[in-house]
Amino acid sequence: MNLEIQLLPIKTVFCGEQLELNFIVKHNHSFSHYSVGFQYQNESPSYLNIEPNKAGKAQLKLKTTQRGQFQLDGITIFTRFPTGLFHCWGWLRFNHPIIIYAKPINTALEPVMAHAQSQGSVQIITQDGDDFCGLREYKQGESLKHISWKALAQGRGKLSKTFESYAQPTLWIDWDKINAASIEERLSRVTSLVIKAHASNQKFGLKTPFITVSQNSGSSHKEQCLTALATYRQQQSGVFNV
Repeated sequence: MNLEIQLLPIKTVFCGEQLELNFIVKHNHSFSHYSVGFQYQNESPSYLNIEPNKAGKAQLKLKTTQRGQFQLDGITIFTRFPTGLFHCWGWLRFNHPIIIYAKPINTALEPVMAHAQSQGSVQIITQDGDDFCGLREYKQGESLKHISWKALAQGRGKLSKTFESYAQPTLWIDWDKINAASIEERLSRVTSLVIKAHASNQKFGLKTPFITVSQNSGSSHKEQCLTALATYRQQQSGVFNV
């Protein structure tokens, strides 16, 4: 068929959700390609028509039944056009691992936050802040904007102004403190807590028997935690089966 096929970036999903594979199909022929089919294993195929010198889009929607990191293996492209008498097909192989996150089970974050809040807030003394804290001896090289000119005018010498702020305690999601009947249930509950901690816009860390993820925040931190949970006890990438 002499087609150029590109697999677009795959959105990571949670186990039980549909995984979408999107393809861009190009060719530079002066004729059309009709009924070009894409299929993964025994799932329902997707068809598209490609006009001359244009690109087409194809999409496969796959069900997910297990968490982990997988390789796509088993995508076929085929056509029976123009006569329907012959079945022309080929394998598509992409070096593109996919992650399926553990299916979250709704678990309350409040007990974890209550424990963190019971530790109290942390006082931070800095030269930038909201509340004036006091004066200390000026250190050579410090910015002149931190000097207390009022103290200098009073003959007290060069003194630097300091301020205080309070940082909220960070959260730790601890594997050992989650009640669950099985490892898979625990993974699902911890996954739920990671999602909620990220949504709370607070720093949090993850403690498990197999990995500790330092306290941080942001989307990449959330993805790191979810990936660690998704690949628990998985020695290597398997083939994605539906």
